[in-house]
Amino acid sequence: MGTTTWTPEMVELLLTLAAEGASATAMAQRFGVKKKAVTDKLYICRLSPVEARERIRNISRRRREKDRASNYQHILRQTDFVIVDNRPPAELIAERDRRNSLMPRDLTAAFFGDPLPGFSALERRV
Repeated sequence: MGTTTWTPEMVELLLTLAAEGASATAMAQRFGVKKKAVTDKLYICRLSPVEARERIRNISRRRREKDRASNYQHILRQTDFVIVDNRPPAELIAERDRRNSLMPRDLTAAFFGDPLPGFSALERRV
């Protein structure tokens, strides 16, 4: 959604046309903007400078909050919340503990990744 940057000349012409009684639709067509942009600018021009600054600040804040909320809604719609239990089964933990309790390997066997006693493929074939 784009915003209109109003130059001082455009604002002066806008106020002149409004004083002459031109409709917001006609002014929007003349400036090539939406009718809402014209009505908002006329409203802000009729406020005091302090009120106008506060109004613009509030509009910007509300727009940011709306964008932030819509982004969260978009994320929530696209995300399937699935609870994944990444813990290993109890059998695997028991097997790990059993292997750790076996005779420790020597440094060479540990370095080269030799299997623990009783766990090599050759020992299982027998």
